[in-house]
Amino acid sequence: MEYTGGMEDRMLLKRSARGLEAQIGISAVVTLLICILAVWLFGRLFHWTESGGWRLQALTCIVLLFLWIFAAFRLWYTWKVKRYEIGRDALIVHAKAGKFGTSQTIYRYESIISIRMTQGFLGKQFGYGDIRVTIPKIEREVVLNDIERPMEQLEYMRRRMGGRIDNVSATAALIN
Repeated sequence: MEYTGGMEDRMLLKRSARGLEAQIGISAVVTLLICILAVWLFGRLFHWTESGGWRLQALTCIVLLFLWIFAAFRLWYTWKVKRYEIGRDALIVHAKAGKFGTSQTIYRYESIISIRMTQGFLGKQFGYGDIRVTIPKIEREVVLNDIERPMEQLEYMRRRMGGRIDNVSATAALIN
């Protein structure tokens, strides 16, 4: 089903590249800490061997590096493919489908009962957050991730929806 609204009727929600950078940076730090822990652990376990376990330590670091590169590429690709559009009468979500495909899901404004914004600690620092859209017919929330200036875009969504949504809220969650 293709959305028939004209391009002039659509507005693309801006996603924050800083959100992606923060996620990749955190995964790099976690990978580095795991690597350090593995090197220490293998050094302690294999100190009695002739090589002292250095080959296993090096192999572990190389494997972890490749896993991090794969995870960072996957995060980047998913972030790049996912787009959110505000149409005249619907929210359109473009997302990844399968390995390299994309999908388009259309949520009509009549089915949305509330929208809210959440921001974690890093989101507050770097100016990004998530907008959560509640749709009771599908019994779940649709999460619009890494939205730049989420309060402004939440307000724009509310105005664009023409006041059809009464329950609009913003919460800031501190994630330690």
